[in-house]
Amino acid sequence: MATQIPDSSLLLSEFTTGLLSEREVVPRARWIAAKIAELVPGLAVVVYAVEDQENPEWTVKAILGEIRVAHARVPFESGTLGELAKTREPFACESSALTREDYSHLDVRRTLLALAYVPLIVQEILVGAIEIASFEFPLEEGTLASIFELVEPAAVAIAAALSYERERNANLRSISRIAQLYDIEKVLNSTLEMDELLPIVASKFGEILNVQAVNFWMVEGSGNLLLVSRSGVDPGVADGAMQDATGGVPGEISESGEAVLIDLSDDPRLEKRNAGVEEGAAFSLMAAPVIDRENLVGVAEVINRMDGQRFDEDDLSLLVALCETAAGALHNASLLQAERKVEILETLVTVSHEITSTLNLERMLQTIVNAP
Repeated sequence: MATQIPDSSLLLSEFTTGLLSEREVVPRARWIAAKIAELVPGLAVVVYAVEDQENPEWTVKAILGEIRVAHARVPFESGTLGELAKTREPFACESSALTREDYSHLDVRRTLLALAYVPLIVQEILVGAIEIASFEFPLEEGTLASIFELVEPAAVAIAAALSYERERNANLRSISRIAQLYDIEKVLNSTLEMDELLPIVASKFGEILNVQAVNFWMVEGSGNLLLVSRSGVDPGVADGAMQDATGGVPGEISESGEAVLIDLSDDPRLEKRNAGVEEGAAFSLMAAPVIDRENLVGVAEVINRMDGQRFDEDDLSLLVALCETAAGALHNASLLQAERKVEILETLVTVSHEITSTLNLERMLQTIVNAP
């Protein structure tokens, strides 16, 4: 035993140093697989990570040896990996004790003798797993003993790398959204013509949010909402539709002034909206008010992310920010319209004054023709 302790310490030191030299999940997973293969030659190793604890699935991060995984993502509760997710305890079994369906996620080209699984757990959270396949000898506890010594630092390393990548990706998304908001503000403020601006608003919203459709509603004189522009395809709402407070989500927002997020396809509001729609029905929806100087001027309604996921709070916050930008552009366009109306009224007053100031027919006709 005295001679094994330095070897074990040296192994852990080298293993930990290699892990700390990398910051991302994939390089760390590759290092874990490589060291396991060095400890027990002839094994095939797959390292998985669980990236989303709320919607868990096994994501392949490293593969070493004569084995392949059919898909980059494996359902969390399927087969042997599902058993590991349930028990959270390491186990090994001979292939004769398993059916092919138990490890159907693996593409094995040689005769498989045994499989072993080791969970990677940090503070009672399952962050990943190590899958070990043997083609030459059974996997006994003595064979796996040296591997178990690496499990704790491996789990901590994978958890830290996942946290680092989430933080980095969140920062990148924030930077990307700031750039997108700057771009759309520049584009929307490049035109003051209302008829040109409204289609641009809908198309830019759809482009940034990457959605199936964007409906842009504006408040009419009667207080109802009129669908003035659309980007994409939405069979649930007809072109030029009019909506009051009871007509749907945009009407609801016109009353409350609050943004709405619907991420459940069985929501009664979506069921009402999808009545009679066979293709392109909304399975997720969000909408936000467009407010100018504390007055509601419109509503932006968005349906279905193109990646098939449902809208979340981050998507809604981006939509709200886009609506704030659109409100400024619409305000500027409305000022131009108001200026033109003032000019028309001034012209009418001038013509009226000229007409009533003379009884000379020729001069009156000349004024009517030239003044406008």
